[in-house]
Amino acid sequence: MQEVYYSDPIFENKLVFFHLKSLSFNWDKFSDLGTMRVGATLGYNYRTEFQEAEANKIINVVRVKKDEQNYGLILNKRVKLFPISIDAGYYQMRKYLAPDQANLITHHPRAIDEARLYRLIVSKKNPNANTIIIKFNKGLHQLKTEGLYDQYIAELRAGGY
Repeated sequence: MQEVYYSDPIFENKLVFFHLKSLSFNWDKFSDLGTMRVGATLGYNYRTEFQEAEANKIINVVRVKKDEQNYGLILNKRVKLFPISIDAGYYQMRKYLAPDQANLITHHPRAIDEARLYRLIVSKKNPNANTIIIKFNKGLHQLKTEGLYDQYIAELRAGGY
């Protein structure tokens, strides 16, 4: 028996490849990336299929200490790709790059693997847990129905929060 209640999915987090807008490519499997160098951050787990492709030398991965270094590697054409979640990637570009630099980078629409869904979790030990989840789901549904959810996500991705 589960010890918690889960809300409806709130947010989807997709891990994608960031790259220069001038780079045009498509891929279905990691071997399609050929000899393109991929920047990655030391200590990060980029999910099973990526980790296996790196370990088996299917992809050429260059690891650095910090995420922000990977954007510099992309701009200097030392790597072609950098895997990171869409929202974290755009947030970091706004934080670490000048606007004219950030404008040179985009992401590939294909996710590296299945998106992770984020939910509100409430312990069943809380006597109001079921009520909290029901009210939360109702409010989330209302935000989506009224179009506010999409507006908030768009504002988030544009740097509004």
